[in-house]
Amino acid sequence: MKHSIRMVSLLLTVILIVSLCACGKPDPRAAMAGKYSFYAMKLGDSLVQIDEMKGYSVTLSADGTGSLDWGENNNGPISEWTADGEKLVIKAGISVMNATMKDGVLTIDLSDSDYSMFSLFVSDSADTSSMPVITADEYAAQNGITQ
Repeated sequence: MKHSIRMVSLLLTVILIVSLCACGKPDPRAAMAGKYSFYAMKLGDSLVQIDEMKGYSVTLSADGTGSLDWGENNNGPISEWTADGEKLVIKAGISVMNATMKDGVLTIDLSDSDYSMFSLFVSDSADTSSMPVITADEYAAQNGITQ
């Protein structure tokens, strides 16, 4: 009888340990995984439509990899991406890009020491109705840029 009680106790302990291990924190990457299509460049306060970038995309896989398709000569694998809340870090080739994700809008920081610019990619479910875009010509006219 003592042997049976010990076996039952041991079995219940193992079941409890296994069930606690299965209750880990969910990976935030699973909710962010998917394909994001180019929407606009954010230049200052303006969202500017860039015709040459139509069709560009970013694909984030739930396993922390993915791919970039930024035109004929600029596509390839994302070796790693990580998420911490809304903040992402994307590693592709030699590039390490900071990004944010909110409401299906992936904003990738492409700024350098001279210019502040961000590329916006959207999922199919993103609501862009509050994100009006202007053409490159309209942006140039508003900012006194002659072409």
